[in-house]
Amino acid sequence: MATCTLLVENTQSYNASLKSTFGFSALIEDEKHSVLFDCGPDGTFLANARLLRKDLSSLDAVVLSHGHFDHANGFPSLLDEHQVQAVYLGKEFFVERYSFEDGVYSFLGSSFDEKLLHQKRVKANVVGQKVSLSPSLSLASDFPTRYPFETPPARFVKGGVGSVQADDFSDEIALVVEHEDEVSLLVGCSHPGILSMVRTVGERYGKPVTRVCGGTHLSKAEQMRLEVSIIELERLGVKELYLCHCSGSRITELGGSSSQCRFHRVGTGDTVLL
Repeated sequence: MATCTLLVENTQSYNASLKSTFGFSALIEDEKHSVLFDCGPDGTFLANARLLRKDLSSLDAVVLSHGHFDHANGFPSLLDEHQVQAVYLGKEFFVERYSFEDGVYSFLGSSFDEKLLHQKRVKANVVGQKVSLSPSLSLASDFPTRYPFETPPARFVKGGVGSVQADDFSDEIALVVEHEDEVSLLVGCSHPGILSMVRTVGERYGKPVTRVCGGTHLSKAEQMRLEVSIIELERLGVKELYLCHCSGSRITELGGSSSQCRFHRVGTGDTVLL
């Protein structure tokens, strides 16, 4: 079993000393390893880590789930304070990413490029379908769309201004905690679709995903999609969901009243078992 502590997230939990901001960062710890998964939009997660008595000076791995600012822009702040040997990224992490609506491009990408990694002597490890970090911790990526209604919103695009294309986020990374007969899943935003990710990981590992923590990008989903998602999560074997960031409150409320899965809302500073 591993612990997952939310170093920063959109909402505050009980500890008023911690600062919340739009973004995501979590620290995964088991008996011998610690992995930082995402760094939020700035250095807020570092200050919160100190208040939570979490030592980030000897991390075994740093993972950036995808190249959006709210998950990646805190990484340079981490490098200012600690030496990082390597970072795990998707194959298109450094591709420019935008929200494109009504003829306007809004930059969503990270604030740094590969030059920073060279300057700080940080090795970039590109994550494919599966990369092992320890006997029980691994990373998964390369997620195909398994459900037609999980196509990312059309406003998410990648490429240069004037020559963008739809962003399928297939290289988004999830962290997997493996147990004897089941696995747990930590997700950043689930842009490829939370159902597609859960189903793909379950098939790849040959074990059901029973716990999910993180953002599911369902805050703006229609009622029908939420209902179908809850039913399918049950069918896939998920028993506990700890939701935050881009998940929205409606799926937690709806699932809590009509599902055999247990839906929990978590915030900055909360720790759950995965």
